[in-house]
Amino acid sequence: MTKNFNYFLPPRLIAQKPAQPANSARLMVLDRHRQKISQAYFYDLAKFLPHRAVFVFNKTRVQPVRLFGYKPSGGKVEIFILHLSPHLTAWLHPGLKPGQTVIIPTNSQKNNVIVRVNHHQEKEFTLEVVKGNLDLQFLHQYGHTPLPPYIHSSEKESLLRRWYQPVFAKEGFSVASPTASLHFTPHFLEELKKKGFSFAFVRLDVGRGTFEPVRREKIKEHQMHSELFTLSKRTAQLLNQAKKKKQPIIAVGTTVARTLESSYSYKDGFIPQKRATTDLFIYPPYQFRSFDILITNFHLPRSTLLMLVSAFVSWPNTPTPFTIFSQSLLGKAYQLAIQEKYRFYSFGDAMLIL
Repeated sequence: MTKNFNYFLPPRLIAQKPAQPANSARLMVLDRHRQKISQAYFYDLAKFLPHRAVFVFNKTRVQPVRLFGYKPSGGKVEIFILHLSPHLTAWLHPGLKPGQTVIIPTNSQKNNVIVRVNHHQEKEFTLEVVKGNLDLQFLHQYGHTPLPPYIHSSEKESLLRRWYQPVFAKEGFSVASPTASLHFTPHFLEELKKKGFSFAFVRLDVGRGTFEPVRREKIKEHQMHSELFTLSKRTAQLLNQAKKKKQPIIAVGTTVARTLESSYSYKDGFIPQKRATTDLFIYPPYQFRSFDILITNFHLPRSTLLMLVSAFVSWPNTPTPFTIFSQSLLGKAYQLAIQEKYRFYSFGDAMLIL
């Protein structure tokens, strides 16, 4: 039941900006095999990891998908772009009816972009550009960083774009950041490399599902939205070689966890090269096969992310139906984090699960 994944978080513990430097965030370490919780800082990460472990990162890039326009009548409209292709789709606030138009201003009135609503399904609107060009270049010039609604920042857009972007982000079209990666700096990555750790990269374009809470009380009735992922031949070779040599694989974030589990071949026990979409919804009990260690942040109550992490913490020691979050090892870790005033959510502190 969804209510079993609930907890109360004092609003003051919601991080409004990342730690500076990023790897100075606090780190809670959960040893699920020994049922032990310890505390450290993210720059201590290597102390807890097995030798020659392989980090897997999501290299997707967060795009500035928030635009602000107005109706010809003058009413303001917020446009949150979900996809540029094959169809231009977005969230609109407030919602509009088919046929209505929105003007998106630029630095010159003659260059304003006009979009028209074709149709909508639930909260997702399909738009048609009737004047101008609405492409990636336009977003980078006029768009805003799609911060989660619990972050209320007055910082400059250039700073927010840097904060909310993994340092190794290369490609893709994500509307939210794989936030576990935000703790890594170029210097810290170089230190880890010198200590014998290796890196692999996948890409999962984080979509609207990140923002969707589980509204159904019966967890199985919740439907995840599909997200595009790519696992390259080079990454597949590196991970399969690691498995043969029994090198532990570290999933950096829940998006990497879902990508690896969506790619894993139950037939031969390996991870193949793959490009596909996934709507995999992971909740307890679930047997993970593709990776051994998880790095993640502290997640919202009743969220799919909290359910995935709960499943990882409870397996393999508790391969039985999950009962109540507050009574689990993960629940106890969250209670300790609240007591010790850890910083929560996207810009918050981190958790290492061994």
